[in-house]
Amino acid sequence: MKKLAGILSILALVGFALAKGQLVLQGSTTVFPVAQRCAEEFKRLHPEVDISVRGGGSGVGIAGLIDGTCDIANASRPMKGREIE
Repeated sequence: MKKLAGILSILALVGFALAKGQLVLQGSTTVFPVAQRCAEEFKRLHPEVDISVRGGGSGVGIAGLIDGTCDIANASRPMKGREIE
């Protein structure tokens, strides 16, 4: 079930990115190399989408997701209660 939810989330994100024409990923420096590689592959498949991958730490990514400055928050830790609220 978790795998299906993940796949559906990815498909929704692809649709969102294609409609918007850009995608911003921000956050964990631990996740950064994987996110960068994924962005490169996505860009290869969808060259019409501008993709930006930024580091800064999990907290920066989560804050960016909350304030709308990024589309995907890369985090190497669970969200804290105050971040969820």
